[in-house]
Amino acid sequence: MERTTPPPDSIVYVVDHDPAVRDSLCRLLDAVGIEAKSYASAELFLESFDPGRLGCLVTEVELPGLSGLDLLDRLRDREIESRAVVLASHGEVGRAVRAMRSGAIDFLEKPFVDRILLQRILEVLGRDASRGPTKDRSDAVRR
Repeated sequence: MERTTPPPDSIVYVVDHDPAVRDSLCRLLDAVGIEAKSYASAELFLESFDPGRLGCLVTEVELPGLSGLDLLDRLRDREIESRAVVLASHGEVGRAVRAMRSGAIDFLEKPFVDRILLQRILEVLGRDASRGPTKDRSDAVRR
């Protein structure tokens, strides 16, 4: 069954160099009751990211400095399971494959359809809610 409401305490991290895209996505998410935090670069995101807080990452491929795909790789290198939707101005098969291998659940070309992006975000948030907090999972594995 398709989820139409976000789980409690949901958050979406929006990483895009374009302030208009960040603002638009944050307004869209706010309209459906999802908290959003936005970042102009992957580096700014990594500086403040709390891996204990579940959420969905929405990132642009082409970012200044560290790319969106490199961001996914960094999270994987830190053993942080990223659930991401990757956005791209130009879709390329190679980028899409790399994104999916790095943990993305979808690769959408801009301009994207709001309904489809929201559906993917809710899918990610629903998966995370059913698994419980990241820290609890990590502690259980260590035990």
